[in-house]
Amino acid sequence: MKGTEIDEGRMNFTNGTTEGFSITLECLLSQCSAQNGKDNALIVPMPNYGLFIDIIEKRGIKVIGFAREPDGSVDAGKLAETIEQNREDYNILAYFDSNPNNPTGHVRQHEETEALARVISEFNKSMEGDFRNNSPIMQVIDDMVYLGTEYGPEKPSSFLGVPDMENRVFLLAGGSKIGLAALRTGLIVHPPYLSEQIARSILSRNFCVSGIAIEALKSVFPASEELVRERNEHLKRMNEQHRFSGLLLESLINGIDTVPLNTRERQEMVEIVARAREVDHKDAEQILQTGIPQIRATIRPKSGFFLLVSFKEMQGSCYSDQKNGIIHKLTAIEDDRDIYRLLYNRGEMHAISGRSMGLSADDMMMRITYSFPPEKIVEIAQRLDEIQKSAEPMPEIVSVALMALQHFRS
Repeated sequence: MKGTEIDEGRMNFTNGTTEGFSITLECLLSQCSAQNGKDNALIVPMPNYGLFIDIIEKRGIKVIGFAREPDGSVDAGKLAETIEQNREDYNILAYFDSNPNNPTGHVRQHEETEALARVISEFNKSMEGDFRNNSPIMQVIDDMVYLGTEYGPEKPSSFLGVPDMENRVFLLAGGSKIGLAALRTGLIVHPPYLSEQIARSILSRNFCVSGIAIEALKSVFPASEELVRERNEHLKRMNEQHRFSGLLLESLINGIDTVPLNTRERQEMVEIVARAREVDHKDAEQILQTGIPQIRATIRPKSGFFLLVSFKEMQGSCYSDQKNGIIHKLTAIEDDRDIYRLLYNRGEMHAISGRSMGLSADDMMMRITYSFPPEKIVEIAQRLDEIQKSAEPMPEIVSVALMALQHFRS
């Protein structure tokens, strides 16, 4: 983002980035004048932000998802392949992604952004030359609300910074993820030819940004050297804490020996676990080394405060509800819905299922936040451990009955 000049006429305040996203979809639909009988679609790398996926679908727009790479990045070749497979059947309105990404924590840098932009530009050029298609030009929705949450030197790159893309990009930003969640004020940067339409849309919602919000946003998007320094100091403290918290949760789940830590960080984690669990350092070290069987943290995030956790090894097991020592209900663990119920009912925990983020229910993936004090993270891991211990092998007679039921349904 640094060094990208944006005309003030292309920027508007919104009642949070969610409203900015809804306004963007309105604009895309209103600009789609194609009368070719095709359904409208957005292309989205998965996993991604579940609320926005839901909003897209509620607008009657098809979500065309394709898988990210194991590290959370997006392969330009896969994007090109996805476009090619769907261009004849859908009006592809836009490519949507969040950067830094929720939930993977991946930070899309300039080289990756440029490669994706080339694919989109090539598609648009082919559509402009194909008068028979009568389809809209593909835009980009660049959700950068997690800007500033990066742990290391990797810096997010916007499509706005790519030549020939600036008039095809809707950029969403705000301060909610860096400490101003209650501000409920976002910023949308849009193509210049849509300025009047977006201004009318915001006005129709009776939203007017307050003076307090504008003052707060001066710290989010600082201009003076003093505010830049204060913002950088705040982000440094926040991101150091989030990075450590994420590594602590990963260590508690996967085992501390699988996580890259320096001596000081390892010692600090032992101290935290010993204090939170009220055990000596030797037992705390053992807890950290053992990890949690049947549960695995997957992508190591480079930003944000979420960890994607796989419960795949628990699939096919079951848990029981007992009364007076007698089992009166046996529940099979088949997909992420069962894991969600188990977390909520047994662990008194709320997590986001992989299904809502565009993954398969069969992936058994959950998004768990580590935006908590270290002692609370230890408690979260303890609850996860108790949950996996409650899962038992499915009794053979029940397994046979379930197989028969599935055969009957098919």
